[in-house]
Amino acid sequence: MKKIISAAMAALMAAALTACGGSSTASTTAATAPAETTAAATATASGNSAAGSAESTWPNGSVNVVLNQTAGGGSDMLTRLLTDAMGKATGQSFVVVNDTSGGNITACETVRNAKPEGYDLLATNCGTLTRMVTGQYAHTPDDFTVLGLYTTPSDEGYCVVVKADSEFQTLEDLIAYDQANPGELVTSGQVGGFVMFMEAELEKMLGIKPTFVEGGSDGDRILTILGDSIDYALVSTLSAKQYVEAGDLRALCMVNSPSKLIPDVKTLEELGYQNSKLSNLMLLFGPKDMAQADVDAIGKALEAASQDQTLIDGYAQLNCIWDYKSPAESKAMIDEMFQTLSEVYPVVQEMGLS
Repeated sequence: MKKIISAAMAALMAAALTACGGSSTASTTAATAPAETTAAATATASGNSAAGSAESTWPNGSVNVVLNQTAGGGSDMLTRLLTDAMGKATGQSFVVVNDTSGGNITACETVRNAKPEGYDLLATNCGTLTRMVTGQYAHTPDDFTVLGLYTTPSDEGYCVVVKADSEFQTLEDLIAYDQANPGELVTSGQVGGFVMFMEAELEKMLGIKPTFVEGGSDGDRILTILGDSIDYALVSTLSAKQYVEAGDLRALCMVNSPSKLIPDVKTLEELGYQNSKLSNLMLLFGPKDMAQADVDAIGKALEAASQDQTLIDGYAQLNCIWDYKSPAESKAMIDEMFQTLSEVYPVVQEMGLS
């Protein structure tokens, strides 16, 4: 696993939390625990099921983890680190199945319609939540069992960037220009993507109304800025880092939290606004109506995985960390995220991007 991560790392760091879409071809890989590891101490939870019945025996066999992201991307690498660690913690095999067919929705339906026994799980990011909010996917998190998050919110988030020679030296310069010249600022983003919602949230907080054009991925938006076609863009710090260090871009602010990759740039909160509530997390869902004892058992396996040194080292290479949250804590955070996305959606519609 370490060799795979090391070989792919340089090209994939920028995609660690922003990978979306891709091929509709399924790719399957198994993560099987060494024979000497056992599940008994880590993954079997005591207590009652949702119906008050027996203690959980999960996992008592191979577990399929269906990921609606492409093989080889950042989300895929994080998921394989997770399943490898869960395999070691439980003594069972975890099989990652990449399925981006049906606009990344087929994987969701595979798990939603699975038996609620915990042997078919959905690994995804917050792009699935945006599809729910926009109606592209006619379900909500309540149609699943929330099992956990496997990245930490806002560890490395997003920033507002302009070209290094831009007239906008500060965020206040950008806001003042918009107020004096309504509609003349131009920005871009991936229509229908998670960043589009972040952009809408930013506009709502700052009180600006730029012209929005299709801009694709982080890399696409950066190239568009460098080509003088747009005035600013919202991109991940992972993507912006090398351009800021090379003197091609200037970061005006961090929208989530202080960045270790681009230090000494103030956050929105430090500039007198509210930091973004949105962060593109990695989520683990199960089918609806799973027994509470099985949910607890999966939570224990996730907690053990978060402490696995191979996983910790792999996450560090991807500029990620993982602060374990219980299934209940994770559900509260996902519910808050879903509520924020729902509140921002009218702004997205006003932008004509729904």
